[in-house]
Amino acid sequence: MQGFEAVERSVLVFTRWFSVAWQILVFRQGPQDLPGGREWTAMAAALYLLSGFLLLQVRGISGEALLMLAVDLGLVLVFVTLVLRFSGRGERLWQSLQALWLCGAVLNAIALPFAPVLANPPGEPTVWLDLAVVMSLALIFWSIGLMGQVFRHALEWPLGRALLLSLAYAVGNILIHYHLFAPNG
Repeated sequence: MQGFEAVERSVLVFTRWFSVAWQILVFRQGPQDLPGGREWTAMAAALYLLSGFLLLQVRGISGEALLMLAVDLGLVLVFVTLVLRFSGRGERLWQSLQALWLCGAVLNAIALPFAPVLANPPGEPTVWLDLAVVMSLALIFWSIGLMGQVFRHALEWPLGRALLLSLAYAVGNILIHYHLFAPNG
């Protein structure tokens, strides 16, 4: 009976974890509502890497997928660490990273159904292709808003200022990825 109770407790803990992640994604809570500790952050990073790998595989990007994910994870880690440490908020690092990676994994999962049509668009425009493009753009803006939400809470900044920082990160991330993994290059 104790084994069953342990499993039940674990399920409840993970359900709450994903529930908080969803609340962060819909801008109702912040990273401070997640459990602290490196273990939780490591699990969030692992989920982010797994979901990102699946997304890249579905999009037909396999050769450089692991390197792309490592660069992405490293950029988030370095950027968030520098911003929080230089702002005197280093104690909020693990929960902020956890929020970004856990919520990023959820966004990757939302993107999965649209990835095949973006990888191999049909010759003629279709409603599904249009929807996939719109969803991809929405997910980009959602991820920028997510990072802004995390910075708003972690740095105790106004949302506009946090969104500008998030937008600067997104532009830098895109430029770095473009130069490292240029299409047809």
